[in-house]
Amino acid sequence: MTHSKHTILFLASEHSENAKTRMGKEHSEIREAWRLSSHRDEYTMDTAMAADTKSLRNRLLDLPDGGRHVLHVVGGRDQGICLPTSSSESPTYLDPSALAGVVRLFEDHITAVVMSGCYEEKQARALSAIGTEGKDFFVVGIKAGLSAKQRIVLSVGVYEALCSGRGSAFMAKFIASIPGMEDIPADQLVVWCNGKLLGQPDRPAQPERDASEKKSPLTNDHVFFCDRETQDQRFVEIMPESGALSFAFFGVHGDDPQSHAGLIKRLYRYYLCSKRRPEESVFAQVQLREAASLAKYQSEIKSKLLTAFQCGDALFESEADQWRELVDHFQEQRKKKVVIEFRVRSPHWKEFTPELIRWFIQDYCKPEYLGPNPPRFFFFLSIVYEHRADHQIMLDEIRRLVMRLPGAEVLEELQPVTQEHIREWIQEYMDPNPEQREAYLQEICHDRLPRYNMADVELRLNSFINTYSLQDPDF
Repeated sequence: MTHSKHTILFLASEHSENAKTRMGKEHSEIREAWRLSSHRDEYTMDTAMAADTKSLRNRLLDLPDGGRHVLHVVGGRDQGICLPTSSSESPTYLDPSALAGVVRLFEDHITAVVMSGCYEEKQARALSAIGTEGKDFFVVGIKAGLSAKQRIVLSVGVYEALCSGRGSAFMAKFIASIPGMEDIPADQLVVWCNGKLLGQPDRPAQPERDASEKKSPLTNDHVFFCDRETQDQRFVEIMPESGALSFAFFGVHGDDPQSHAGLIKRLYRYYLCSKRRPEESVFAQVQLREAASLAKYQSEIKSKLLTAFQCGDALFESEADQWRELVDHFQEQRKKKVVIEFRVRSPHWKEFTPELIRWFIQDYCKPEYLGPNPPRFFFFLSIVYEHRADHQIMLDEIRRLVMRLPGAEVLEELQPVTQEHIREWIQEYMDPNPEQREAYLQEICHDRLPRYNMADVELRLNSFINTYSLQDPDF
């Protein structure tokens, strides 16, 4: 039987003699262990003992088409992949988004990056996000504290899992069952796939920016990227559970200054809008005004759904006909995800509001109305309340109702933003030195409050973006 050849490209993240010796030893011992593997005919090994960013690109260009190639980077400290830009310069830490942008150019060739002894979370997360729904991309982080023998055990196991050509679920189970794994501390091996940790509770990914965008100032959408970790975590947890549903429903609640629109737009940009094909997703907001009866509210919802996407505003005889019109419209535009926010303010709540929500989720949004190959619909019910006792009682009733409905989930209540959230935003988008970071923080948080309303933070960050030209560092 003839096997297709794949390449393991070894690379030294440090350029000291000790690092080269360590890499050479790891390369030799993995090659010997691989020689005894049943998959030995499927990989060749290539070594770059003194690589810089230019030679790395050249090595990647030389990878043959059609393989499941692996970039195996060896280091001695958990400080990330470090390379010089040329042979005459000292190695420097590679910016995660720029590093991912370069590797992305070769995504049809490379299926995994192994960070052996140089694992760093930001780089690993950014690299693994190269993966798509149709093609998994793995990043394996092997911590620096392991012995050479343990690194080899893990590396060979990873290559065998990759040879199988199976997906992330198999990868996670296979690695957990590697002979010798029981002698290795669980926290010494980290596996990422498509921006998510395998076998561990997921954490929200940071916004991805392609290397081609690194010279462009940020758009004002980035004001929404200030940390909302509590809601992000819950959204990521429940997304896989609703992955096969035609309709997904999410409740978002909080008082007026907590910027419901900002959170929903953040979730849309992070998780529901394809980074590669943003034209396949669409977002709209529907503001529901006060109506006197359940029937009038139902008519308003149907009408505003049509007008939000410029499908007219005439109501159809049946709900199935209206959904067919909407689906045909989105299919013509090649939309695969449709995200809609319904905003209900507490002064407009009525005693029948809970029944309206039940009708919408159970009676109106029926999968059988959609026909073949419809887009997925994500509905966010944005409940904006005031701090009044009667509003809180109604909010609790609505929340209990939504949580009982099939396929519906309620995110954690929106909370104020801390200075630490803003400090992390500055670090992510400006990468300043510590003194600059604190100066920028003081400029944004000039009143030095411990907590801020998110609506106020969005205005401040929008002003900050317009004042500074925020750019990614060069690779």
